Amino acid sequence: MADAKHLIYLVDDDTKHLMLLKDHLERYSNYPLDIKLFTSGENCLQKMSAKPDVVVLDFHLDGIRPEAANGLEILKAIKQDYPAVDVIMMSAQDQLPVGLQTLEYGATDYAIKGETAFLRAELALRRILERRAAALFSQQQSRQLRLMYVVLIVLALVLIFGAIYTI
Repeated sequence: MADAKHLIYLVDDDTKHLMLLKDHLERYSNYPLDIKLFTSGENCLQKMSAKPDVVVLDFHLDGIRPEAANGLEILKAIKQDYPAVDVIMMSAQDQLPVGLQTLEYGATDYAIKGETAFLRAELALRRILERRAAALFSQQQSRQLRLMYVVLIVLALVLIFGAIYTI
């Protein structure tokens, strides 16, 4: 399971930004990634049944197609149908209310596009994947502990019944 790739969706109508972000994440991630690119939120929504681990979503997705849904609308749709999927919102808007609004609608993090955007996205992705790995490890430990208790109870019962029948 440690070698399993994490499915990551990158959504931005700026294809140059998409390619640069993909290259950065693949180069610097501590985790194996399977990155899929989408130039519209609608295309991303059509592929959500694959249940990506993380979606990195641009806030403005109507730069090429004015009728396209914006990132906030796509975020709401993702969180409504796939609440467990983490979403990192990216935007050129350096405005606190915009960032807070995306977090209010369920984004895990908000990165402002600029010279540190790729690093910020990388760090946010790392935190998310580390949190998921820790949760998975904890679940596995709990399962193992429950199994150990069951084995101990069965052994205790065998010993008790063995002692009773030997008397």
